[in-house]
Amino acid sequence: HLTGIDADNGCMDTDSLYVDWDSPPLDTVRWHLEAPPCDTPGWQATLVVDEVVGGTGPFVFSLDGGPAATTPLFPGLAPGTYALLVEDVNGCQYAANVAIPPPQDPGVAILGPHEMLLGDSVEIRVQTTFAPDQVAELIWQPPVDSACAAPCFSLWLSPNASLTLQVTAVDSNGCAATARHYLLVRKDGPAFAPTAFSPDGSGYNERFTLYAGPQVARIALFEIYDRWGTLLFRATDMLPNDPMQGWDGTFRGQPLPPGVYVWRAELVLRDGSRERLRGDVTLVR
Repeated sequence: HLTGIDADNGCMDTDSLYVDWDSPPLDTVRWHLEAPPCDTPGWQATLVVDEVVGGTGPFVFSLDGGPAATTPLFPGLAPGTYALLVEDVNGCQYAANVAIPPPQDPGVAILGPHEMLLGDSVEIRVQTTFAPDQVAELIWQPPVDSACAAPCFSLWLSPNASLTLQVTAVDSNGCAATARHYLLVRKDGPAFAPTAFSPDGSGYNERFTLYAGPQVARIALFEIYDRWGTLLFRATDMLPNDPMQGWDGTFRGQPLPPGVYVWRAELVLRDGSRERLRGDVTLVR
């Protein structure tokens, strides 16, 4: 409505003017990001405006106050937040902040002990920065037992020698990460020999033998001598930790007198190597 008043006589007149505004408001702008899925040197994203809802075209687009362009495409963007401005032919504007997240940094770690005793078993586990259902493949070096279902996140190892484990995790986008883990296999202290035994019929500590951990596969040779060097007992290919295979304190079926006797043994370890041990034991009656 328009109202006019005559300043001289105070007369007033009113008229109406209809203005037809047929341009819809600029309501919404839809966009998406295009970027390499993996974190690589020089990683950059591209902002693509897909649709402008409302307004009257043609539209111009600008980013962070830069020059306006008719192409709704902004390449070469690093991670960060950008101010997107869309303007239609009538000067109506739509502003929005566009966040470009940093790319997912694929990471993998091998969890488990760094040393073990020969013959023991240890559990090795894999942890990744992406969800387990996004892991397409776990590549182990050396290759793991095929009994472990792929992708193998956890396995039990019983190696015969120290080794470096390597695992490469590949996610569903093809991004890969590699981790290494050194595992030391110790061979120290393969066997224990009692210092005395008493074959007196009590049923306790009646026989002399060697006791060993899991690193010992077998006792290839076990011999007992007296102080003059006479061989009193000899056994081959016997198992450790079994007193019934050991020496009962006799020679040719006759009990020997109390005293100190010398023993020697040759052990075969799980890795195939051999160790020779010797010592003495006191026979008590």
